[in-house]
Amino acid sequence: MRSRLLLVFGLGLATIAGCCTPSGTRSLYVGRPLAPAPCTNCPPSQPPLVAAAPAAPPTTNISPVTPATAFAPPVSGDPPFSRFNADNGSRLYPPLPTTPAPMDPPAARLLPPQSLPVPQQPEGPPVVAKEPIVPKDPVVPKETQEPPILPADIPQFAFVSKGIASGQKPFPDGVKWLKDHGFKSVLYVRAPTETDNATKRIFESRGLNYIDLEVSPQTLTKDVVDRFNQVLADENNRPLFVFDKNSALAGALWYIHFRTVDGMTDEKARAEAMRLGFKQDQDDAQRDMWIAVQNYLSKLNP
Repeated sequence: MRSRLLLVFGLGLATIAGCCTPSGTRSLYVGRPLAPAPCTNCPPSQPPLVAAAPAAPPTTNISPVTPATAFAPPVSGDPPFSRFNADNGSRLYPPLPTTPAPMDPPAARLLPPQSLPVPQQPEGPPVVAKEPIVPKDPVVPKETQEPPILPADIPQFAFVSKGIASGQKPFPDGVKWLKDHGFKSVLYVRAPTETDNATKRIFESRGLNYIDLEVSPQTLTKDVVDRFNQVLADENNRPLFVFDKNSALAGALWYIHFRTVDGMTDEKARAEAMRLGFKQDQDDAQRDMWIAVQNYLSKLNP
């Protein structure tokens, strides 16, 4: 039964193969070429189907894989992390670190020199810069300069005005001090009973111009006062030093000078006379001169 089924199945296959087999091919069943016969049951012939060629895989920039070389531990003297190439027996070392080369500074760009514009001078004569004027201290003549230190050898020494000083009769060192400090003349106001020969010789020996004026409470007249004012006003006598024995005679004349010539008030004239050593009630001599002064002023202004 089984063999029959196989025979029927083989015949069916042969029939199908013979119908669809092209000319010139052998039948699978008999192993010989079959004569071409028209096939009424086959569909019309169609051109053979041509399979499309598979698309080429996209190319990528993949570097070829280098086969790994055998690794051998470093031997003595080899740097660390060296490898041994088993193919040619060489030893590979890791690349040495390289320091990037320093970049050259950018080249300096030189610009052509530029000329500055020259300022135009205005028409006319050239202007000359003037030196700044520095104020200078006024030059005071030596004879009008006040000594920096008051002398100890001249009692009651004090300056009255520019170029004029007053005091009592100086000692010999005081005379020298007057000469050394530029004094030119001295005025000695003395009583009629006082001699002045020795005093005159002392001052003249130092080269000082000596002038004397005699006065007392009884001889205090306008002529004496005018003579005193004339000596003070004469520029040729300056620097001038006026003195007496105890400031009574010269102090009285100073008080009259302050009132009549300088126009001071009684209060201010008294203060200035006291500064020069005149005390109205200090002793009999000064008290007598003060009374004589009041009588003289009362005659001028009755």
